[in-house]
Amino acid sequence: GKIEAAEKELEEVRTEKERLLKKGLHWRYLQDACGKKGIQALEISGAAPAINAGANKLLCMGYGPEFSVRIDTQDEEGREDLDIKVISEWGEDSLKMKSGGERIWLLHPIRLSMVLLAREKSGREWDMAFFDEITGALDSKGATENFMSMYRPFMELGRIKQVFFISHQDECLAYADHRLMFEKGKEPYWL
Repeated sequence: GKIEAAEKELEEVRTEKERLLKKGLHWRYLQDACGKKGIQALEISGAAPAINAGANKLLCMGYGPEFSVRIDTQDEEGREDLDIKVISEWGEDSLKMKSGGERIWLLHPIRLSMVLLAREKSGREWDMAFFDEITGALDSKGATENFMSMYRPFMELGRIKQVFFISHQDECLAYADHRLMFEKGKEPYWL
């Protein structure tokens, strides 16, 4: 009697253990799928070519063919990574190696391209974009002009009707069709 009862109890415990292990495997699968190397890695890898193409089109329209960028989603050993490469006639460098001003104008077309891709993937029609003081580290008038010249093609490619941006630089403000001025102690006014 006691041996048979113990064997039955042991069998029930083994069955419960097997059920819990299977359940744990399902949760582990879900954890892996939703983790850094799962669906989000696939999504990033899948979006990189579209972002690269859009960014390089905008970069070329703003700065000419001197530079292009590429988002790499794997390192040399094939491990998941996210690095932006800058390609020019002088070779290929990581964006991390560029100065603050260079990073600003090289990241800008990537961000704009990401906005266009997000708009396309959302399935929604929106026609406005907002940017807040993203030109701060630009150090020359030429860089600012090239940087700002990317907005028109961005608007055309994305069917964006209005771009609002905040800037304290006169070179940037010259690109605005309209300006809303704020001065301490005064009411805002349009120019």
